[in-house]
Amino acid sequence: MKPILLALAITLSYPTIARVPVESYDPKIKANEIGLTVSAQSLNNDFDYKTASVIYKHWMNEHIGWRAMAGYGYYNGANTLVASRYTADTLYRLTASNRTGMPLIGLGLEAERHFYKRVFMYAAIDMQAGYGTGSVDSSISKEYVGADKRSHSNGIDNAIKNKNYSLLFIGLAPTVGAKVHYHKISVGAEISPIKFTCRAETRRDIPTSVLNFDLSWGDLFQRFYFSYRF
Repeated sequence: MKPILLALAITLSYPTIARVPVESYDPKIKANEIGLTVSAQSLNNDFDYKTASVIYKHWMNEHIGWRAMAGYGYYNGANTLVASRYTADTLYRLTASNRTGMPLIGLGLEAERHFYKRVFMYAAIDMQAGYGTGSVDSSISKEYVGADKRSHSNGIDNAIKNKNYSLLFIGLAPTVGAKVHYHKISVGAEISPIKFTCRAETRRDIPTSVLNFDLSWGDLFQRFYFSYRF
């Protein structure tokens, strides 16, 4: 009789036992996330930037959500040739590079899928914009060109700083990444091999404005983030 009662008790309790997960993990997607993110990128080796931002995410359903960012970026342009001229047997070159710090904002969409245990894969597309003022560092170099020899001398005037410089930056980039959810904590990283940027640069001491459009391939955009889910 006892074996029969034991078997009956196990049978009746099976649905309850089956509902207990193997590992203690809450798969629920929290509706909101807030955290910090840092990123860095070099665009065609002539324009690079680093940013740090606060990021907020709101999930509209289990897989899709939108995200917003606000932070600060530091932009650094490469040393490019501005002008050159010959005087007698000497070649003079004027080069300049810009350095700009700016506040920035961003908005994007993100879609994620569960991959394995606590690991999720995701894809996103973001648009960022920022505006700031900075300086242009200029330097002059000279090169003696003779019939049988060449000599080179740098830094005739290597400390020319023009602070009448401003930059408007707009960027659009798709990204893919992976994240790990630890209940209320999420840690992730993402990359993008392609980015479209528009830069409007203005110098007020020498009234000039330049509008540049770049489509960068192969220069990896990298972002890391840490967020609290609630």
